[in-house]
Amino acid sequence: MQGELQQWTGYWMYGSYKGPTDLQLFVAYDHQVLGSGEDEVGKFTIEGEERDENLNFTKHYVNAHIVNYEGKRVNKERIEGCWSLPVDTIDDWSRGQFLLKKVAIDEEHQGSFLRLNVIDWLEKISGLNTLRNWKGFYEQDDENHDMETCFVFTPSGKIHGKGNDSIGFYTWCGNLSSHEDGTKKVNLIKQYFGRHAVCYNGEMYEPEPGELVMEGTWNISFCCGAFRLQMACLSSGQVQRQWTFGQVHQWTGYWIQESRKGPMDLELFITYDHQVLGSGEDEVGKFTIEGASNEFKLHKALCECAHS
Repeated sequence: MQGELQQWTGYWMYGSYKGPTDLQLFVAYDHQVLGSGEDEVGKFTIEGEERDENLNFTKHYVNAHIVNYEGKRVNKERIEGCWSLPVDTIDDWSRGQFLLKKVAIDEEHQGSFLRLNVIDWLEKISGLNTLRNWKGFYEQDDENHDMETCFVFTPSGKIHGKGNDSIGFYTWCGNLSSHEDGTKKVNLIKQYFGRHAVCYNGEMYEPEPGELVMEGTWNISFCCGAFRLQMACLSSGQVQRQWTFGQVHQWTGYWIQESRKGPMDLELFITYDHQVLGSGEDEVGKFTIEGASNEFKLHKALCECAHS
């Protein structure tokens, strides 16, 4: 389901051997799939796409090889399909079957005051299980190199993401934690597609209300440097509130005609395909609402009379 963080467990087949695996997947509203996990081979990041019942993704082991997965949802709780290695020779050892079963997410933050503190803080500013864009740079050889990336933060403190820079396409996996001194620490692995991985360690803070910044240092075996990323803010023409799809939102505000403010109250329901439906009432009368959340435009039709 789009906009949902999902925990999966299962196995991949290598000949007659079953290799157990556990992973998290986040399916965004534009069908992007991001995630990470770990099995006996090592830690890995996930990037792909979901269309209808088909789920295709690339599994990139940190500082190691790539595996392509082509799956199909048998039902809401089960995914089956094939994995393959991106090699020239196709044989029985470069492909196999896999199976994943959906399980309840282990809320690792429960019972930990520090984890609850950072999760509550982050939910108010950025929203959890929500894909948000970030921009910034990493420093190398006294030069700043631009980065454009996106992150999703989960209730258990995990971080998934992907992006591009001058080196190429990459995926993220990592964790967010809170410390007794009030600092919020991030530990990330940036895995370039088909290339090396880079470790990012730093701090996340709120320089101004509603803003988020990550900064710290990155390092690989032969060099290191600083980095800084800032969450991209919504533009002034966009709604300054994170939509929650599939739920009813209560709003209050006003419309301006010449110099006069007309108060109004309304309810909006946002569907998973970005349609908006609702109703409300102001001094002119009762009205219905129909529109689209992805364009942030609404058409308001009065039930009893016209209102310009």
